[in-house]
Amino acid sequence: MEDERTQSTGARKKSFWIPLMTLLTLGLSLLLYACTGAQGPSGKDAPWPPGVDRELNASVSVSKPANGTHFIAGEQAVLTITLKDQAGAAFDRANDFSQLRLMLAGPQEPTETVTAVKLLKTSADRSQAVHHYVDLMTNADVQVSGDTLTYKLAAVSDEKPGTYIASVWAVSKAAPLEQAMVVAEFQIGTATVEKQIVEKEKCASCHLGADSGKFYFAHIDVGFSPVGNPSIDQNAVRNCKTCHNNDGYAAYTDPQNANRDADTVVHRVHGIHMGEELKSAHSLGDQEANVPGVFENYTGVVFPNNVKNCNSCHTDDRYKTKPSRMACGACHDNVWFGRGGQYAEGGCGS
Repeated sequence: MEDERTQSTGARKKSFWIPLMTLLTLGLSLLLYACTGAQGPSGKDAPWPPGVDRELNASVSVSKPANGTHFIAGEQAVLTITLKDQAGAAFDRANDFSQLRLMLAGPQEPTETVTAVKLLKTSADRSQAVHHYVDLMTNADVQVSGDTLTYKLAAVSDEKPGTYIASVWAVSKAAPLEQAMVVAEFQIGTATVEKQIVEKEKCASCHLGADSGKFYFAHIDVGFSPVGNPSIDQNAVRNCKTCHNNDGYAAYTDPQNANRDADTVVHRVHGIHMGEELKSAHSLGDQEANVPGVFENYTGVVFPNNVKNCNSCHTDDRYKTKPSRMACGACHDNVWFGRGGQYAEGGCGS
């Protein structure tokens, strides 16, 4: 009887431990699942851990012209854009971006730079939702292969000869601060590469963050985007000129006639840096009539050098050898450049 009781007790102990171990194993499995989540694909297609943003890496390049140096009338350049994350996975152009724009402008002489709308096969009509750029998210001419987009420009026709800059601006929809603006330069009608009148190294003395190594201009402020667009502020002035040119995407409302006029980089940069010295209604507006001025938000700017020292920003002396009403008038905003003792375009004098 004692042996039977002992055997019975041992059996009960075994039958108790079996479901207990099963429950412990199940509980541990559920805990691990809760901590790690479902085991999806591994490698570049694996889901990102919490708190880790999917980084945006972008580049743009241009096909080679037949003569090896510059495109001529009738030739079509092909732009190649790559968009991938830190694991090498491709982005979905239609769903992963809030902005994905292709822009193109040239030549680089400031009085001649325009957005090359014919080459882009887009519109210059500001009443259109898409103008002066190509929407790479929706444009049907964009070819997609993995992490690469290709876009064939229209044939070169009557574009002025010089250096042209293609830029791609991309902003992640999931993480808006994950953004990039990349450029590629190429030649049309001439092999002679144009020199920029301003380079970012000149801007760096005032606009480069000592700790971040990033440039800070107006686009870093919130406005068009709730987190700002710091990518646009890098690589001055090449990034700037693909929007801010004589017929580009960037425009301002003229307070004197309510027209939407092209906001050239020359007009914008000179006006902002002149700041507290500006005098015209165009710049300051009319407070009594509640008409805003183009530069009314910058009237507190004090240029940290002699504002007459153009070499603070300029890389050469074209401000003396090739002056223009556009450049001179942006600072000397209350000067009449018409007839009656004043100088005409290209001859502002000293």
